Amino acid sequence: MRARVAGLLSWIVATVSLCACSSGFVPPDILRSPRGGGFQVTPVSAMITDCREPRTARTPTKIRIQYFGTSTLFISDGVTHLMVDAFLTRPSKAALLGPVEPDVAKISRVLRTAGIGCLDAILVSHSHFDHALDSGAAALITGAAIHGSTSTENLLYGQGFGDARFERLDVSREFAVGAFSVQAIPTPHSEREFARGDIQAPPTRPIYAWDMRTGASYSFRISHPSAIVLVVPGARVDMEEQVAMKCADVTFLGIARLGMQSKADTRTLWDRWVTHPHASLVGPVHWDDFSQPLAPTLEPLPFPIDRMDVTSERLEKLARHDDVGVVFLRPFRVYELVSSSEKTGCR
Repeated sequence: MRARVAGLLSWIVATVSLCACSSGFVPPDILRSPRGGGFQVTPVSAMITDCREPRTARTPTKIRIQYFGTSTLFISDGVTHLMVDAFLTRPSKAALLGPVEPDVAKISRVLRTAGIGCLDAILVSHSHFDHALDSGAAALITGAAIHGSTSTENLLYGQGFGDARFERLDVSREFAVGAFSVQAIPTPHSEREFARGDIQAPPTRPIYAWDMRTGASYSFRISHPSAIVLVVPGARVDMEEQVAMKCADVTFLGIARLGMQSKADTRTLWDRWVTHPHASLVGPVHWDDFSQPLAPTLEPLPFPIDRMDVTSERLEKLARHDDVGVVFLRPFRVYELVSSSEKTGCR
């Protein structure tokens, strides 16, 4: 009970902070143009994933990406369809003070608008509500298998989605989903998390945001013959263990609250997840105010939660120094990962 009360108090403080004034700064689509010979994202026509077609009838493509705010990414090669951190309900500030449940109608509407008829896998980075809330509902709508931690599994049972297909992540091995190979990388959650610890048993309803504790936390290295993508929803700057980082062509980097941290911390995060893997392109994620409805233009987290103007300035300088492109993806647009060179950092 004491832990639950502490969680409630910290969550109230966090929610009240979300009501603070926005800086009014919205990052540009292209913060820095991708370098020649590296990867870039090219907008393409809307993609319809019709799962009534057998796999053999689907048309293979290069990797295509859609972004839905926070760290929710749809990744497809035209045949196999993945989603990282299915979070589409986006409860309002007022709703976050009460029980939170997946809004099945809203999830279905967003997926339908995006042309996503099915998913093969949903990868859950950790069990906070803004990453795991909608996993069970999205899986039942799309037929996906969910890959996550024990805490995520317990959350699913508590929500009533115990019959969803679930695979527990094993950091010691990669697993295949179609032509994709997925590696889960242990990644301690970023600083000042509000709901620490594990979900040790299925929570009983009503379930509140502060009941959705972190559990094990992961980044994902997603390999495909056309590109290697690293998805880092959030990471501690002061990670005790150095990740033995393999190369990646593109890094989707969680930058929540980075504007409130030091320049040195920003550099450390960048080096670990961009410089060391030799990524040629960065797509910032988890920078938006996730209590706002999903829209083509997202609003940044407000001050004093974050300073998006400060973060953007730092990222632009780091990208210029390392000759790396930085692109902010817009919700619902479909982007294709392409390279002007056959030989990249991972080839």
